[in-house]
This record gives sequence, structure tokens and C-alpha cells, in this order.
Amino acid sequence: MKFNVIIGNPSHQPSDGGNDASAMPIYRKFVEQAKKLDPRPLVMITPSRWFFGRRGLDARHSEMPHNRRIRKLVGYRDAGERLPGADLSGGVFYLLGERDYDG
Repeated sequence: MKFNVIIGNPSHQPSDGGNDASAMPIYRKFVEQAKKLDPRPLVMITPSRWFFGRRGLDARHSEMPHNRRIRKLVGYRDAGERLPGADLSGGVFYLLGERDYDG
């Protein structure tokens, strides 16, 4: 299967029956899979807590600053600023990655 463009707002985490703070985040899995498909542009919006590591995000946290295909990261401390009604502690960010960018 080949994708030329991937744009997504992946699911953040499944419900684990407890409060939202205890659920393991899964959005990183969507981004990792999208990167494997090697689209020309990749656009994702995810919670900013990605940058803080922990809860299964440590590998992504250490890889992100060194990824030379990332053209732009735009963050918003208040998730509701771009996603009305969203209550995401730490805000959200948009990621723009490009296959042919070496940055």
C-alpha cells in the first residue's frame, strides 16, 4: 500500500476504566506507522506531552529532536485554541514532516 500524503489527529489513548491520567498513550503508534509508510508530507496533531517522555513515550521523546525530516513543529499551550472543547493538559502541537526534507 502506498500513501502520498498522511494527515491525522490520532487517538490519544484508550479508556482503561480509571481516570485519563492512568491510560497509556497510543498516538505515538499512529505516528510511527505513518512514518513507515514514507509519505511525501506527513501532518499530525498530537498532545504536547509527547515531549516529556514517560508512559511509553521515552523513545519518541529522545528521537524527536534529531529527526531531520521534521520541517516544522508548532505548539499551543492551550489545546482549546486550535481544538475547541479539547482539554489536553500541556497543550497540543502540529508536526509537519517531509520525506525529501533534510533539515
